[in-house]
Amino acid sequence: MTSSLFDRTAAFAPLAAETTKGRQLYERLDALLADLKPGDLLPSERALAAQFGVARMTVRQQIDEFARAGRITRVMGKGTLVSETRLPIMRSLPSFSRDIIEMGMRPGVARVATTVLEADEVIAEILDIEPGRPVVQLDRVRTADDLPLSIERTYFSLDRFPGLDQAPFESVSVRAHLSEVYGCVAVRADRRFTIVELSSEDAVQLDVPPGSPAFLAEVTAYDAEDLVVEAGNSLLRADRYEIRMTVDTRH
Repeated sequence: MTSSLFDRTAAFAPLAAETTKGRQLYERLDALLADLKPGDLLPSERALAAQFGVARMTVRQQIDEFARAGRITRVMGKGTLVSETRLPIMRSLPSFSRDIIEMGMRPGVARVATTVLEADEVIAEILDIEPGRPVVQLDRVRTADDLPLSIERTYFSLDRFPGLDQAPFESVSVRAHLSEVYGCVAVRADRRFTIVELSSEDAVQLDVPPGSPAFLAEVTAYDAEDLVVEAGNSLLRADRYEIRMTVDTRH
């Protein structure tokens, strides 16, 4: 496979002498990855080093960069594979539609269900309302390019947002609807992430095997007056999401 891959892509043209070889190699590998599909096998470090006339350590450094970015995965006994596209969990106020659009994909909803119920002690405490008051429970399966990525369950006070249970959530953004209809904008959120195993029911909705890992994201959002706008949780496919961070030891 290595020789045929070398033959069929311009990414393996010789490196120029006037530019840093490490940078050139990164650009060539970047072009190569754009030309491959998830699951495709990359040539070995030894083969890449020989092809480009660089030290194997130079190849490893660039491969490490792509691995840290989540674009490739090293599999013991197999080699280095092109990864499935992973979506970063943003540090900003969560917005599924915005994040998916920024990734160049099409956001969608595979399933929507709204239920009006009385707030129990737990929901009432989180929403800062009296127990027994009406709340809207919004359940959605969110998709990107028709691929199911997350299951969301969100609660809203029906006293604060009367008629919210009638909103057309199949076609409108919750945040946009709250802003346009109720003049309410969330400005900050508390978020907590843990790892869980998906139940059989949730796995079916996300099109993964039962017991697959998922991020459980618990979120409470607040407006500018520090009043709770919404609270709920999401199950995010762990094979499609990742957490990225930069650690600066100078501060």
